[in-house]
Amino acid sequence: MRGTRTGVLGAGALGLTLAYRLAQQGDSVTVIEREPDAGGLAAGFVVSRQADGTPVYLEKFYHHLFRADRAATALIDELGLGDRMVWPKPASTILRDGQIHAMDGALPLLRLNVLPFHDRVRVGAVLAYLKLEKGYQRFEGYTAEEWLRRWMGPNAYGVIAEPLLKQKFGAYSDKIAMPWFWSRVHLRSTALGYMQAGFQALYEELAHRVESLEGRLRFATAVTKIAGQGSGKIAVEAGGETHTFDR
Repeated sequence: MRGTRTGVLGAGALGLTLAYRLAQQGDSVTVIEREPDAGGLAAGFVVSRQADGTPVYLEKFYHHLFRADRAATALIDELGLGDRMVWPKPASTILRDGQIHAMDGALPLLRLNVLPFHDRVRVGAVLAYLKLEKGYQRFEGYTAEEWLRRWMGPNAYGVIAEPLLKQKFGAYSDKIAMPWFWSRVHLRSTALGYMQAGFQALYEELAHRVESLEGRLRFATAVTKIAGQGSGKIAVEAGGETHTFDR
């Protein structure tokens, strides 16, 4: 009989990694996921198969790793999937007035003739500061819009940052916290990490490892109620069953 009975709600990258680590420590782990597959919002779907039958996945929502994501890459190596990682260097560009302009470095930025020269220098200084600033604390309490509009200037903000925020967040673009924007600049690397045949292999391997440690996986099972009990236990109703956990 294994130790602490732990319920993990959600079989995304975080939930599966947590379940794996706790199972390694001896917990009796049950993972409950409403979707039929592992991966959560980072999951993929099969688009083809390789000659040996290995499925090739495309992510439902685009994502990648930065070089700074050392915990994720270490986990991928630990699971024996490191040889699937590739690190291409995509071009960073903006589209303005029907023309594509490079944005991947100081020299392309200085050549960005859709902005006056003093605005280009100002943008470069802001990006350099965000890259060098080691903590997010200075940016707490600010939205990306108000901080960038102030320090980049309204003209440069409207050409570079505002279109990016609107394309990514739509109606919520003016509500995005500045610490998020800082993290995207500070952690960004020129090379972006992808897994050949898709990241789904990572989630499937994590699920396999959890099961190999006597963990239980409940897919296509929606949680309908969570309630504390007088004994300190937690009751979780899911898929017509009641699960009782220590945590």
